[in-house]
Amino acid sequence: MPRVEHRARPAHRIARSFVLFLAGICATAARADDRTNDAIDRGVDFLLSEIEKAQVPTWKDDPVNRGPGEVALETYALVVAGVSVSHPTIRKNFTYLEQKILGTNYTYAIACYIFALDAAIAQEEADLLLSNMDVGQQQPQRKFRDNPAVGREYRTQLTAAITRMASIRQATGGWNYGPGGGRFDNSNTQFAVLSLGVALKRNIPLDNAVWEKTLEHFLKYQMQQKGDEVHERLTPMSDSDVANRRLRGKTPKERFEVEVKKPEKGDTPSDKKDADKKDAGATAVAKKASRVGSPDLPIVGTEDTPVYRRGWGYIEAKDVSWNMTCAGLSSLLLAREALKGRIPPAQLESVNAAVRDGYGWLMVNWSPTSGYYGMYSLEKVADIGEVQKFGGHDWYAELSNHLIGAQTSSGGWPAGEHGDGRVSTAFALLILNRATQLVMMPLMSQNPLSKIMVSGKRSNINDPTDRTWVYVPELDTTIHYPTLLRTIRMRAHPKLMKFLGSIIEHYPDEWKGELIPEMARARDEILQKDARKAIEGYLADITGYKYTNWEDYLKWHARWEKVTLIGVQQKVDRIPDLLKYYEHTQKSIPLKKTIMWALLQCKAREAIPLFLADLDNADARIRIAAYNSFKAYFVAFPPAFDPNASDGVRAQQVSAIKAWYEEQQKKK
Repeated sequence: MPRVEHRARPAHRIARSFVLFLAGICATAARADDRTNDAIDRGVDFLLSEIEKAQVPTWKDDPVNRGPGEVALETYALVVAGVSVSHPTIRKNFTYLEQKILGTNYTYAIACYIFALDAAIAQEEADLLLSNMDVGQQQPQRKFRDNPAVGREYRTQLTAAITRMASIRQATGGWNYGPGGGRFDNSNTQFAVLSLGVALKRNIPLDNAVWEKTLEHFLKYQMQQKGDEVHERLTPMSDSDVANRRLRGKTPKERFEVEVKKPEKGDTPSDKKDADKKDAGATAVAKKASRVGSPDLPIVGTEDTPVYRRGWGYIEAKDVSWNMTCAGLSSLLLAREALKGRIPPAQLESVNAAVRDGYGWLMVNWSPTSGYYGMYSLEKVADIGEVQKFGGHDWYAELSNHLIGAQTSSGGWPAGEHGDGRVSTAFALLILNRATQLVMMPLMSQNPLSKIMVSGKRSNINDPTDRTWVYVPELDTTIHYPTLLRTIRMRAHPKLMKFLGSIIEHYPDEWKGELIPEMARARDEILQKDARKAIEGYLADITGYKYTNWEDYLKWHARWEKVTLIGVQQKVDRIPDLLKYYEHTQKSIPLKKTIMWALLQCKAREAIPLFLADLDNADARIRIAAYNSFKAYFVAFPPAFDPNASDGVRAQQVSAIKAWYEEQQKKK
């Protein structure tokens, strides 16, 4: 995979430019996707800069007062946010963790290390899938099959960490801060359970007894006395949302696979089936993608069955709390998924009742934003359970809005209940990126590419003013431009660059100017020469001039934006500004043509002398644009004009056009 380093943003950091939307008038709009992406970007910048400021030559031996668990959490958050595993800071972190983490029995640290290793493998899986995709053809629907050759450098440590995690489980079925002692708490346990879900994903052997004990543990330690009946109900993710989060808007028969084998020549369909059966001995054939709501795993909490308030405490059921109820729910949901089809009917009924009543406790005691740990715990519950709303609460909208509002000017988040601003920022990034979707990807039929390029989620058919989603005919899907470009800034995979080129090709010509700020920023933040060169070419094509500095492109965009706004709103009082812009715009032909369009929108006859003068412009593109603009003011047709004719012929044509114009003036 290409080694692309994330470049720190310029110190002057200019806020993301707003997008103009045409709906009779133009208005600034900050869409949720853009606000979230910007918050993630600023959080990544903050976390990287804080880590880099603290690094010293002895980093491998002393991470400057950071424990292994904190380093693992930060690494996990950054990789999930899209920072390349080739980034120097990420590489240093993994080197440190490899030396330190398995020397500790600390449950939280091992769990976060497992998450970070899995995220690193997933990043390489996504790159491999991208390498097998072409802009000229639709993405094939394939089984997801973990390929041990992908991310090989992380696999040995991952297996060792998972083995260590399973070994420190208490006899009760729960986890303590470390091995022995017989103590457990549901906070340590939820991290351990989620980390062992990676074993299922990566085909690392794990005794079913671990999952059976997990079910028993959380059934035993949930409050047994039913609370009041709860009348709110869950709203599950829609079928289309599930398809989008898993397989890019498609509804395939099978999951993706990372390793694609082509049939040999002469293979018949029956031969292929036989070959698949033989392969099944080494690698299990994935089942059809199914929702958590399949008959054996119902989406509990949506049916007519009564729902009561029953939660979990830190240790004892009498100490019920938000965080621990989330811990119990996410752990039960994951264990239920891991044991799908193997849970006795009576126990499955108890599990479903426990989940249903746990949801009931959350809905009645709704307080998701009291702490970062609690928000992260809710994200795990909602994404494993595929829940869109708890009662009337759109959980992700509430969490993301809260986090965006709480973000500081530095880009980080204030210190919380479990650590300093770096820990809070890591949790915030995990929540905003919905990291649990990545960890549970194959178990929930997730699409590896969903974390690198959001596409197919929606189109702008019903909202033509939303141009952030661009339909690309070659892929037969929509691609979210801001997310794609954000990913390119952090990891400029060659195929992503191809998708970017296709987006630019299919973007409406009259609105291409709004692509400039993000693209200029991407050019300045990536180090891969080929990617920078390609983006410089796109910038030059759109603006009509190759500027050296990012600020110059932003100045161009600011002028383009003002001109477009005047034209769309037909602000006749701004005609003098347009005339001045026209006179001083010499380098950028696209900008000059936009000014012509705005003048026409404002019916500015004052511009006619300028258009006539530009019939003699040195550039044929300006000459024809000036002629067409001039012609638009009249019902009658002026004399013909050929912008590519010889100088002598054009001089005669211009003379005839000017004479014709004088005659038109006399007729007034």
